[in-house]
Amino acid sequence: MPDSGFKTETRARPRHDLDAERKVLAAILLDGEGHLAVLPRVQTITRAEDFYDPRHALVFTVAGELQAEGQPVDVITVCAKLKARDRINTVDRQFVGELTDETFTVAHCEAHARIVAECALTRRVFEAAAAVQ
Repeated sequence: MPDSGFKTETRARPRHDLDAERKVLAAILLDGEGHLAVLPRVQTITRAEDFYDPRHALVFTVAGELQAEGQPVDVITVCAKLKARDRINTVDRQFVGELTDETFTVAHCEAHARIVAECALTRRVFEAAAAVQ
């Protein structure tokens, strides 16, 4: 069952929104050739370490690498890059493919990226406060 909506900070599970994370990645993958500049737009808002799910962070990182190399960013190219880095066992083709299953548009990608960034900021504030205690 998808994890949607903001999760509040608790000791067990820090604030995150996995649905927003998936929507950001889906928008990047759906943009493919980069004609809508989704990746550069969301990179101005969030970064890989903002993602709560480490698999999402890895996909975001690989997408950025592909774009920097002038390659298209889609399920096939992301999985090929993961395989080349021996990370395909961490994030397999089914996982990457499922990111786009429920998303058919890149609309609102910046709003979703802001949610990811805000959740990450909240986690960092709580971590800093806990370190001071």
